[in-house]
Amino acid sequence: MSADNTLSKKMGKGGAIKRPAVSAMLDEESASNKEFRVYNETTADRVRELYKTMRTNQTHAHVTKLRQKYGKLGSVRMGVWEALDKLNAFIDVSDPDVELPNLVHLFQTAESIRKAGLPEWLQLTGLIHDLGKAIYLRGCDEDGTSVDSQFSVVGDTFVLGCDLPECCVFPEFNPLNGDAGDARYAGELGVWSEGCGLSNVLTAYGHDEYMYEVLRQNEGVRLPPEALYIIRFHSCYPWHTGGAYSRLEDERDRMMKGWVLLFNQHDLYTKENTAYTEGRLRELRAYYTTLTDKYWPAVLDW
Repeated sequence: MSADNTLSKKMGKGGAIKRPAVSAMLDEESASNKEFRVYNETTADRVRELYKTMRTNQTHAHVTKLRQKYGKLGSVRMGVWEALDKLNAFIDVSDPDVELPNLVHLFQTAESIRKAGLPEWLQLTGLIHDLGKAIYLRGCDEDGTSVDSQFSVVGDTFVLGCDLPECCVFPEFNPLNGDAGDARYAGELGVWSEGCGLSNVLTAYGHDEYMYEVLRQNEGVRLPPEALYIIRFHSCYPWHTGGAYSRLEDERDRMMKGWVLLFNQHDLYTKENTAYTEGRLRELRAYYTTLTDKYWPAVLDW
């Protein structure tokens, strides 16, 4: 049985994970003193160019093709630590806040969740939430899934098959989308039905969707459904932060949004351009190995 369909029997009394409390959030005042995700005329050219290319090429047909292609796992087999080590070779060109290898950010996120006293499964979710960027091992420039061409790996995701909302970063790039002008994809709902649920639409392809499939398809992954949902939708800022797609939401989306917003506080407000020492990295790896051993099989198909 896939992890996404497994009941979270061992996660709390009564077999259910409680929705996150407001007290679990980072202190809003301290968080607001830091400026993150600034997208304006001061944003680096590399970031603007990534979003322009992404907004242009991420179409309904493109996403359908990449889901079919990269959803077939097994051409790469490796354990979680090997995959994490691969992210030392990957710098996210869409991120205006940090320019360090992605592995550093993963440890920063996980450690923030751990410091807050949140559950082990959420700590591990912090460690692996960007691990889908390892798609570059299978990727190519044409698809936008390589180190040199990242428009189908990184960046905020958005729903295809309907109007692109103005709350997308750099909304001036929306008219460049290859689906713009296609009457089938016009309107707030487009080809989708009201209340169909975000799990039943197409979102821009990236590391979120790829990692979700890795977790869903591999036997022996013991993370709860909440973790898979967070990983799949944590980059969909127009939805969880911008307020878009409320007419597409179903009850599951509304229930899960609290977890995504909680996670986002630790994902976003912990970014620092400071590398770890070798000694600290050894300590972190020792602790998180206890979690990967608990929730993951030794080797996964990618």
